[in-house]
Amino acid sequence: MRAKIARHAARRGPDWRTVEVPEALADALDDIGPGGAVLLDCATMWLLNVTGDAGGAWQDAADAWIAAATACRSPVTIVSNDVGGGVVPANAMARRFQRDQGLLNQRLAARADRVALVTAGLPQWLKGGP
Repeated sequence: MRAKIARHAARRGPDWRTVEVPEALADALDDIGPGGAVLLDCATMWLLNVTGDAGGAWQDAADAWIAAATACRSPVTIVSNDVGGGVVPANAMARRFQRDQGLLNQRLAARADRVALVTAGLPQWLKGGP
């Protein structure tokens, strides 16, 4: 993960500030002032961090950071993965994560002004538009 984060930061360049926030997204978003922009990359990794191997509770924490993103004084773009479009996993833990990720994406989409599904680099606007 450290190498992945470093690659992303290098690709974005020196004008971007990278902040690693594995779990406390609401607190981090509350600290953002006006005049910037936030790229939260990604909701799927956040969910994995808060649920862990046992599939822990995540709904209240998600509601808190989604509310913080909505109230943020700078625009917030959230990247999330669609893990439900493929094969249903054989094990219960993976099925639970797939279900929870779908529920998180639904919560994000309900609060977002715009939602795009990006396939092969091409956005399909599901809500709002460019």
